[in-house]
Amino acid sequence: MKAVLEWSGPAGFDEFVDIAVALSRLGSSSFDLRYTATIGDRLACVGVITYVNVKPGTHDSNPLPEVLRAKFTAEIIEI
Repeated sequence: MKAVLEWSGPAGFDEFVDIAVALSRLGSSSFDLRYTATIGDRLACVGVITYVNVKPGTHDSNPLPEVLRAKFTAEIIEI
């Protein structure tokens, strides 16, 4: 897994923060989800987390299950 967070502006303790999540990359054994945090119309930060499917009990990458790939593909088409 890899996580990157880039701040564009502050978020105060008493501010309401909206977070949108979207698939930003779909690979053979991994995918990225992009998290966009806004306060009103102002961008606070963008984060991207890369998730990798691995074989249980190992550190070897494994192709994403077809059922998961189909769900992600359906979401991409609907956007």
